[in-house]
Amino acid sequence: MISAMNDVIQIMTALDQHLLVSISDRDCRIIYVNERFCEVSKYDKDEIIGRTHDFLRRTPPSDALRASVWEKVSKGRTWEGELELVAKDHTLYWVHATIVPFLGEDGLPERYITFRTDITKRKLKEDELLNTHQHLNQTLSELNTVKDAIAESSFIVIFNESGKVQYVNDLVCELSHYERNELLGETYRLLDFTYHRRCSIQTILSVLNKGEVWRGELKHKDKFGHEFWIHGTIIPCKNEAGTCYRYVGIGNNITELKHSEGLLLRSEKLSALGELAAGIAHEIRNPLTTLKGFTSLLLENEKEADKKLYIHLLKEEINRIDQTVNELMSLAKPKPLTLKKSNLHELMQQVWLFLQPELLLHAIEIEWKKSTTVVTDCEENQIKQVLINVMKNAIEAMNRGGTIYLSLYQEEDQIFIHVEDNGPGIPEEHLRMLGNPFYTTKTNGNGLGLLMCNNIMKNHFGRFEIKNREEGGTVVTLVLPYRP
Repeated sequence: MISAMNDVIQIMTALDQHLLVSISDRDCRIIYVNERFCEVSKYDKDEIIGRTHDFLRRTPPSDALRASVWEKVSKGRTWEGELELVAKDHTLYWVHATIVPFLGEDGLPERYITFRTDITKRKLKEDELLNTHQHLNQTLSELNTVKDAIAESSFIVIFNESGKVQYVNDLVCELSHYERNELLGETYRLLDFTYHRRCSIQTILSVLNKGEVWRGELKHKDKFGHEFWIHGTIIPCKNEAGTCYRYVGIGNNITELKHSEGLLLRSEKLSALGELAAGIAHEIRNPLTTLKGFTSLLLENEKEADKKLYIHLLKEEINRIDQTVNELMSLAKPKPLTLKKSNLHELMQQVWLFLQPELLLHAIEIEWKKSTTVVTDCEENQIKQVLINVMKNAIEAMNRGGTIYLSLYQEEDQIFIHVEDNGPGIPEEHLRMLGNPFYTTKTNGNGLGLLMCNNIMKNHFGRFEIKNREEGGTVVTLVLPYRP
């Protein structure tokens, strides 16, 4: 019996060290508190006894809470809950409270024993975890926003260690015109391997195999062979063993920028060409005039047929030099436009008649596919110069005869002139280079004719386009603004 009592005393002592114990009367006024209660609340016993528990609350309990507690304890049942309380020094602490009612003879609670456990540390940890969770959710939301923004604006491709495509975003499909299932599981088919030679690909792989990030510009081709440029970053992903198992490529479409760079380079070339032309004209014009005059004089006075042939050839070459100088001069000092009403159909017929001997010589026919009378403001001589140049190119392309198809029509505020031939066409690698200074596919050409044509059309706020026809040959399109 004594041993059992000792056990009970030890248990009560242990509970008293851990639990905040209070006893209240029927009116909920405190009649007893233990030392632990005073230690945590920082009140002395005489400051607590006789008061209700409400003075410890941070805020008065709500009617709903009072009703919930009373509903249980009035029936002799235990109530449990967590409460936020205020200590004497105004610090906050949390307790887990258990209220045990003892009913009197009238069946109503006569005493209330309240056991409280200090859970402040746990609540602080929960609040910390909650704040961390909220912060992580916010960070995750921000990362998702960034991810969506990158996916909307950037070109994203993920490869495995074998170079097979594992993932592409919508922008890749949009730019390449490939469906996603046409790219996944395949080697990267978009890269223009004719432009990026094996050595340059090996350089990229060498950087990645070292675990380093590669950055640079890559030329791609879409499903239909059209080119586009990506400024990309390729990031190797390593596993715990330090082996690269995945590569993530992120890039931006810089096609327009590359186009602008090309235009700037072309502009710089034209500027340099203009300066060169001015110098050539100054240095060559005078001696060239002298050579032309004396060559004509020699040709008139020479009687021997062989010598006349040589002098005639010499004169033709001098005329070619003179023509080149004139073309350079037109680039160096373009003539100001003198616009006037012109009937483009009549203008094209004049060019046709002018080239009639050459057409007959090469057994080439002219066929009008479509023609309407279009009158607009333009510089007649310059437009004639463009047409003559274009038609001569068509004649030279068909050295065994053929047909040149002409068409002229108006659509809304634009005028279209098409000159089509049925020659062999132009290889794609040469087509892209046409119009660059001194680039030509002709044996005797100087690469300035198309450049002049392009400049004339630009000065008229129009366009000059060259394409290969599906049925063979080329089509040159001149687009002019309609000025009624």
